[in-house]
Amino acid sequence: MLPSRPATWLDPLRSAPPPSFSQSDAGREEEYFNMLMGGVKVTAVTPKVLNIKEQVFAHRNHFEIVELHYEEITWSYLDGSLKFRDAWSFM
Repeated sequence: MLPSRPATWLDPLRSAPPPSFSQSDAGREEEYFNMLMGGVKVTAVTPKVLNIKEQVFAHRNHFEIVELHYEEITWSYLDGSLKFRDAWSFM
């Protein structure tokens, strides 16, 4: 039996569930929408730093833009239990 190799950033993830939150009337964050992606590959990570000397960006920190490719996705709106699924393959 061959030893398993460590995972790298090129290996696909089984799933990636980025949720979306809104603030309730009581002031708590509640999940209202999510996406479940399968066969996810990270294709790019781009660090960004805005010019904080400009007044409009003075309050911003650095951030990263993460680009993903995926084989399937399910969009779910939790209020009303609406779901839509799509899948494809690039092979």
